[in-house]
Amino acid sequence: KHRILDPMAAQAEDGTVDDKPGLGQARQFSPGPTGPRYAGPLEGRGCMHRCSVQSFSLDFDALVGEEPRFTVHVESTVAELKAHEGPVFLAGGVSGNPQPLLIFTSKPYPSGNASGCSGETTSESTLVGDIRALEVETGAVHKLLTTASLPNGATLGADGRVYMCFQGQHLRDAGEGQHMEIAAGLYSVAAADLADSSKWTAMVTKWEGMRFNSPNDVVVRETDGSVWFTDPCYGFLQAFRPEPQVGDWVWRLDCNTGKVAIVGDGFYHPNGLVFSRDEMTLYVTDTGWATGKQAEPVDPLAPRCIHAFTVIGNGKRLGARRLLYVADQGIPDGLKIDSQGRLYAGCADGVHVVAPDGDLLGKILVAGCIEGVANLCFGQGQFSSTLFMLAESAIVSIKLNTTGPALPESGASSMEEKEKDKKSGDKEEKDKRAS
Repeated sequence: KHRILDPMAAQAEDGTVDDKPGLGQARQFSPGPTGPRYAGPLEGRGCMHRCSVQSFSLDFDALVGEEPRFTVHVESTVAELKAHEGPVFLAGGVSGNPQPLLIFTSKPYPSGNASGCSGETTSESTLVGDIRALEVETGAVHKLLTTASLPNGATLGADGRVYMCFQGQHLRDAGEGQHMEIAAGLYSVAAADLADSSKWTAMVTKWEGMRFNSPNDVVVRETDGSVWFTDPCYGFLQAFRPEPQVGDWVWRLDCNTGKVAIVGDGFYHPNGLVFSRDEMTLYVTDTGWATGKQAEPVDPLAPRCIHAFTVIGNGKRLGARRLLYVADQGIPDGLKIDSQGRLYAGCADGVHVVAPDGDLLGKILVAGCIEGVANLCFGQGQFSSTLFMLAESAIVSIKLNTTGPALPESGASSMEEKEKDKKSGDKEEKDKRAS
């Protein structure tokens, strides 16, 4: 059995700190004073965000290692950094910046005139959201795109495209007393073109003539290329979307036919989702505990859990749900999976690492963030063992003894390589014909 100690320190009765805690004990690692900051056991006591691990299993001990390796890439205020949703790692960066980037999106915030992804110009009362990029090796953060379409969750497909949920908004006073609808839906773009709003493609914005609520998170099922996304009504509850026309459901988009279908209902608010390694199980979080209402932000009797569904019907339907895990701190928001099938859920105290059978293996704790870890993702290439965590006011990572699921090369540099390969192939074909 493992002893679980205070996550802020492994401390003996006489007050001394044990630099090498025993099996299963919590271990604290605080970053140094400048960034990116690589965590050490006794460094940088003055930083805002403190990281530690709390183990409940031998598996977790092996996962994080004897001395967990944290990095605080950037930290600021929530208002400045806005590191909230949609983390996507692009090993090849984007056009004009072909270096490893972590893409993320902000919460909606008030701004002046802006444009939606469909080109609508809006009034000063408009909410906007950012797509931002962290330069992983320098800690610099850049705005790639600011849009009134309100970007949210995102994922990278095997085709090298980024698929992103846009919440849209309903402007009650868009000038001269008129109302204007900026459509909610699912959009995609080549990874290198993220910053160019003219390159985005609307995948789906309505079902049977009815609008979506506020699409939240998205995942691609590579087996058949279908795109699955959640659509809770948080936008309506937060007063920037009109009254719902559809339920809080999970959807499947068949990219071959363009048909979108409901695959999951019975949720308070479906949120994060991810497939198992074999893509025969879909994990979905229900975050009804977080109501989205300013007056009553929490419903203690509502779900804050992860459900598991068996994928059936040739990959087009979901079987009966089973309750997999209930978070003890806040809600399980974003979900990711590693190459060995473990689940990683962003929660109020950090990241909860959960076995496929629902056992809590351990926690990656991030103290000093007001709203916890909303979302997370694994890197690629030399960063494939790095788990990046969005903590609103900071972006933190930990090096693990595992990797994320295999992803395609992405970004500007990979597109250039593909173009070179295509030209080389064309030349070879031309030479064959000539001979």
